[in-house]
Amino acid sequence: MPGLAKRPKPQGDPFVGRVTLNPLVSALWEAHDHALAPLGLTAKQGAMMLSLKLGEATMAAELARTYSVDMSAVTRMLDRMEKKGLVRRERDTADRRKVRLRLTAAGEEKLQEAVPVGAAVANRAWGNVTMAERKVLHRIVSKVLRNLGQPVQQSRMG
Repeated sequence: MPGLAKRPKPQGDPFVGRVTLNPLVSALWEAHDHALAPLGLTAKQGAMMLSLKLGEATMAAELARTYSVDMSAVTRMLDRMEKKGLVRRERDTADRRKVRLRLTAAGEEKLQEAVPVGAAVANRAWGNVTMAERKVLHRIVSKVLRNLGQPVQQSRMG
């Protein structure tokens, strides 16, 4: 028809993320939730504590962005973690408007317990996926993120 712009022809399933990535991510969070429950942690709490430990995040907004969780949910999660004595909030000395997050000694200990549990889940999940396949997956996901103008995390796979 005249006046209608031609659309690019989709290559394969344009909704591969819906049928592939969403179930994968959900299954991974669920498996970690189940494994970490005896420690009194959820998967997101454990992941956020690990991000604090590794210096990937120091503020609630950074955790919200990293884990695609809205700020109110992160605030509630931090409230629960603070009540358990796992994290503490500290005013930034240079900018009092900012609140920095720190693991407490109890949080460090809980994270030490949680890391092997999470690693066991990850090893079970990714056990038969070769390092080469993992690198390809990372490159593909990174490419899609760049296509959408999103930041890409560097791989720790070497």
